[in-house]
Amino acid sequence: MESLREPKEVEFEKPKGLKQDSVEPEIYVMPEKFGGVTREAKIPKFSAPVPPSQPSAPKMAAASSKPQKKFPWFWVGLIFIILLALGASIFFVLQGMRGEAPAPAAEEKVVQQPAQPAREPEPEEEVEIPVATSEEVLPATTEVTIPVEIPEEEEVATPEVSVPTRPVELIGGVDADSDGLTDVEEELFATNSAKPDTDDDGYLDGNEVYHLYNPGGTAPVTLLEAGLVRSFVSESYKYEIYRPAPWTIGGDDPEAVQFLIPAGGFVQVLVEQNPQGLNLKDWYLALAPGVDQDELKEFKNKAGLDGLQSPDRLTAYFQKDSLIFVINLELGGEMVIEYRRTYEMILNSFKFLE
Repeated sequence: MESLREPKEVEFEKPKGLKQDSVEPEIYVMPEKFGGVTREAKIPKFSAPVPPSQPSAPKMAAASSKPQKKFPWFWVGLIFIILLALGASIFFVLQGMRGEAPAPAAEEKVVQQPAQPAREPEPEEEVEIPVATSEEVLPATTEVTIPVEIPEEEEVATPEVSVPTRPVELIGGVDADSDGLTDVEEELFATNSAKPDTDDDGYLDGNEVYHLYNPGGTAPVTLLEAGLVRSFVSESYKYEIYRPAPWTIGGDDPEAVQFLIPAGGFVQVLVEQNPQGLNLKDWYLALAPGVDQDELKEFKNKAGLDGLQSPDRLTAYFQKDSLIFVINLELGGEMVIEYRRTYEMILNSFKFLE
């Protein structure tokens, strides 16, 4: 390395036998172009390479005097497993509850109810004075004979009065056109059973019969004028009442007049005594104390007379002084009411002449 830093001159030994003074020594130097550097060029000095410094060993932190706590992985895992098992149990329980088939419902016993009686259509009401009308088919009744109590001082024969006590089930007749008249009554009043308003006057046939009008034509106007009914007058008790023209009068007792229905049954007018002067309701309840008075029906007919109807609506009562007039429809053992509207017409026609 020193040879590169600074060139030195080379000394050559003189050959032996030569004289020193004879010849001047010649110095041969390598041309500069072959040396790569000039004599004057200064070669930089290189210092010895410094070896890389060794990294210092990491210093260990001073150990804490307190021991470090380990994380409780064991307990965390145990709790997680317990929660997982609990959730799975709840899930399977719920699934089991959903999957259970519903318990079969208790078998319900079906009790067949007896057929209800047919209801007759309700007629239209077009009258200034409220009148009696049956708006539903009520059961008929059997009759029981109850003696009327008469004071001993009066020498009057004790009459026998019939009042309804025990109802039986009845049904209404067939009404094909729902005009308030059964098909049997359509024949009785010469109307069309397939046409609710035979004369096209805007009123149902049954409603016109109920109010004593002719349902088959606008003239003559009334049932009496049209010859569809006949007037019966009691000279003994001074009352007037209508009956259908085909029905005949039966019996000659003025206290028990009957209008006979050709197919069976009848409408009768009875005259009963009321010596105590009781009103209609009190008189009736005195004879039939077991009847609920709310089942009775008070009404006013076309003549303006106050009347009372029995619970089955097949018996009506009118009062004049100490007399009670009883008008009832007897079906003749039949269980079908074919003449309810006709019976209501008869009630509306009843009136006193004095």
